[in-house]
Amino acid sequence: MLCGRLLVQPATAGVFAGTGTGDIPDPQADGPADYGGDALVINFDVAGLTNEVQNVWLSVTMDHEWVGDLDVFLTSPAGTNFTIFSRVGSSAIHGFGYSCDLGGAYEFFDYATNTLEHVAAGLGATNIYDLNGTGATNIIPSGFYRPSAAGPGAEPATTFAANSGFVGLSPAQANGAWTLTVRDGSGGDTGAVTSATLYINEATPTPPPLRFTDIAAANGTVQLNLTGPFSQNFTLLRSTNLALPFTAWETAGGGTFDSLGNASFSTDAAQPQDFFQISVP
Repeated sequence: MLCGRLLVQPATAGVFAGTGTGDIPDPQADGPADYGGDALVINFDVAGLTNEVQNVWLSVTMDHEWVGDLDVFLTSPAGTNFTIFSRVGSSAIHGFGYSCDLGGAYEFFDYATNTLEHVAAGLGATNIYDLNGTGATNIIPSGFYRPSAAGPGAEPATTFAANSGFVGLSPAQANGAWTLTVRDGSGGDTGAVTSATLYINEATPTPPPLRFTDIAAANGTVQLNLTGPFSQNFTLLRSTNLALPFTAWETAGGGTFDSLGNASFSTDAAQPQDFFQISVP
């Protein structure tokens, strides 16, 4: 007979600072689809993940003239590529994409409301004044944004959870070198990435069920093997009567489940008809 309740452990998150930030190479290319030149490649040394990837988000501080020139994507060690944004606003009318500039800290996060394309489209009709109240700028403001599919086209918002291919990567697939690649498809407009941070949430492992798995008698003792919540203390209770219903219990001992949720307990074999139950806080 078993009783008790399981404790849910919170997900853990890893924070990984990017290295290799700097100027975005200006390719002197002829159009936003021409990414044949050099790229800025930022590296994230991801280590210490012990569970599957649950979700990812990205923080990038950058500036660049003419956001429509850029192609930005994140790559996992497993080779999975995910577009953060690309050719923002590119269309038959805006072949090179929107001329708005980047200049701030941009957080690409699944639960954001806007995409860069959505905000850039609004800047075409609205002037954003600087802090002194003089002069207009078309800089896309810092803040939280959804990643989006590459232009030209509708550039629908995407999510890391549903579209990236990162969710569910095993520790062997996720630990290693992640890269953020920034490519410029048109010459003359320049910029740089000054910092980048990758955040990775690990999935919460499911603890084994609270139960007895085996019982064995040897050398005058009975060994009970049991499973339960990771690293959780437990109390083993023994019935004081042998007839149903079991209304009276006494403490037989206790212990702690290990990091895999396993434990064992030895008790006197002189009372082989005892009934036991597990109790956890």
